[in-house]
Formats: sequence, C-alpha cells, structure tokens
Amino acid sequence: MSSVAPLDAEALTVALCVAPGVYSRNRHDALFARPEARRARSRASVLRGLVYQLAGRFGYVADLVLRRADDGWELRFRIPPVCFERRVCLTELEAACVAYLGARSGVAGPWQSTEEHRERIERVLATMADVAGV
Repeated sequence: MSSVAPLDAEALTVALCVAPGVYSRNRHDALFARPEARRARSRASVLRGLVYQLAGRFGYVADLVLRRADDGWELRFRIPPVCFERRVCLTELEAACVAYLGARSGVAGPWQSTEEHRERIERVLATMADVAGV
C-alpha cells in the first residue's frame, strides 16, 4: 500500500503563480500526475494570465470591478482595444496572490497588495515544504 501525502491544491496554485520554475513538471512528474496538482497548475496559469492582462499587455483596462462574491471575489474587466471581456471568480487566497503579483508588475487596480497579503502567501508557501516529493 503506498502512502500519498495530502496536497494543498490552493497552496500549490500560489506556489506555481509566485515561483513557477520551482515546481516544474519535468522535475516533479509524480506530483503532477495527481489530479489536484494538474488543476492547481491550470489555475495558476489562469491567475498569471490575469495579472498579465491587468498589467495592460493587450491594451488599457476599462470597467474594472472587484466585488465580494459568495465565497471570495468576483473580478470583471474589459480590454477595449482587443474587444475582450473577462469575469473570474477568485478565492480569498487567489485574490491575495493576484494583488501581490499585480503590485510586483505595477498593476493599478481596485485593491492594493498589503503586508497581510505577502504574509499570507509566505505562510502558504511554507506549507509546500511539507508536501512529499517537492
């Protein structure tokens, strides 16, 4: 019987957002064979893309709205030069991660990255050291 350590998919999502090269698929193939890790990888890609878009890489951002949702946040915005609209629901931790990465990328938005965001992300990243195979 093999023992598989529990995986905090949200922590892995944050780790893959903040330092994607640290948890490369090539070096951690056993980790990424797990469905929750594949979902975390996919979600991290969504969050990094979101920051990229908010940073204005495709044009200016218009009608940016961040509002409380049932279990987190809902973010909506448009990028008129490319006729693009986006709506994404974020958990509390994902919103903190987007704010943190956005601040590092110079994104101006309806929220500001705070020391609390940074501390929360660092706490979550510290848990990744306990994941078997990472």
